[in-house]
Amino acid sequence: MKQFRIITLLAILVMVVAACSTSTLTTDSKNGAENSGIAYSNYNAEQFKELIADESVFVLDTHIPEQAHIKGTDDFIPYNELAANMNKLPEDKNTPIAVYCRSGSMSVSASKELIAMGYTNVYNLLGGANAWRSSGYEFE
Repeated sequence: MKQFRIITLLAILVMVVAACSTSTLTTDSKNGAENSGIAYSNYNAEQFKELIADESVFVLDTHIPEQAHIKGTDDFIPYNELAANMNKLPEDKNTPIAVYCRSGSMSVSASKELIAMGYTNVYNLLGGANAWRSSGYEFE
């Protein structure tokens, strides 16, 4: 009987620990996009506009070829040349970086690369400049 209680208590403890552990799968509360581990956040055009209104946010266009930039863009670096252009990126890895391309696919790659480079606050524009344009927002 005593062994049964000990086994039961151990089983309960294992279930509690398992229930309290964190998953590597996170869900972005803004739009339900799922990312693993430390992740970037996906923002729609309206959320992205609010984000980049803050001048401390570094706005980065990663589309190839270079395109008309969203008003307020700080720099253009092709999505596949980020590591070679680290000198153009903020030195502080906690600086918020808002990333976009034309349709959203290159900026997803760039966002993943920025996270891999150690940046902690990366925000991807869902639908890219196309979504921005569809929302009626300005370009430079």
